[in-house]
Amino acid sequence: MERDATKLLGEANALASQGRYEDAIAAYETAIASAPELRGYRLVVGEMLFELQRYEAAALVFEEVALEDPQRAQAFEALARARQLLGDSFGAIAAADRAVSLAPQWADALYLSAQLCAEADMNEEARVRLDRALALDPRLAARAAEDGLR
Repeated sequence: MERDATKLLGEANALASQGRYEDAIAAYETAIASAPELRGYRLVVGEMLFELQRYEAAALVFEEVALEDPQRAQAFEALARARQLLGDSFGAIAAADRAVSLAPQWADALYLSAQLCAEADMNEEARVRLDRALALDPRLAARAAEDGLR
């Protein structure tokens, strides 16, 4: 990685930590363009777009990351969250299921999958997934009660 790319990445990280997401996105994109090995930071760009409530743009970035690295569970979980907020229940469920298949011990991804199934009135499937999530992380029980899943 070139020195300039390292400097740009540092600047992008600093901007992001200051909550200056628009500026950080531009800095990450510039760093990635100058050093393609930094493409993994596209997921960070997607998360910032998500925080800015630019869900469609975030979903596109998450899809791109998932296509480039189909073993990256985080990209599919992030895609599920974005699709959920875009009203694409079944696309969200499919993305969450992919995340769970890649990281079966990831309780939060299972919980998201359960939540998505409940929203789609797939109540039995939601219960099965929630039970699996709670078995992995019993602390999710309070959240499930709060979210009306239990």
